[in-house]
Amino acid sequence: MAERIECPRQMDVNRAASVDDPRGRRGRGTPPGPAGEAMVTSVARIGAPPLVGAILAVATALVGASLVRFGVGPEAILAAYFSCVLVVLSAIDLERRVLPNRIVVPSTIVVLAARIALEPARTKERILAGAAAFAFLYVIALAYPGGLGLGDVKLAALLGVGLGAAVVPAFVIGMTAAAIFSVALLLRDGPKARTATIAYGPFLAFGALVALFVF
Repeated sequence: MAERIECPRQMDVNRAASVDDPRGRRGRGTPPGPAGEAMVTSVARIGAPPLVGAILAVATALVGASLVRFGVGPEAILAAYFSCVLVVLSAIDLERRVLPNRIVVPSTIVVLAARIALEPARTKERILAGAAAFAFLYVIALAYPGGLGLGDVKLAALLGVGLGAAVVPAFVIGMTAAAIFSVALLLRDGPKARTATIAYGPFLAFGALVALFVF
């Protein structure tokens, strides 16, 4: 699958979405930590107990959904991990207007490696889907610098390697949801809504989760 409403994040093409710099440029010498540790740290930094509770509740529900959909086994574990990463990223994006590199990048590597191990015959599909998703959103980010940021572009690569060809319906669903939200915002706030920015991370994550459990 975002200072004025990522719904809310200032999103320009220079924002690589790192916790070190809200506009996306990581501090020098800041290595990406393990994805799991980074997620725990980032959630802790959100601080608001209701939001943290909501994150845990949604993540728990998705873990259960993974077990129901894929059964007990490696597929369910990977689906649960993928889902929890998207939930955490969405919460951070809404709260802090960033998509942290130290979560997105390691998670992309972990998901790709796991997918290759579980489905070696689909390795090419996963790599191509990740590259195509990255390139697609990168072009949009360049064309409309006030819209998507590089954090969203990197998230697209994660969705591509995680979903393979299903990243296409994931994008359709996520972007449609974002468009509906934008129209609703415009109807509610009128012309001033045109100056608002939208956090696309949660919408992309929503589309990815629908694709994961439906397609």
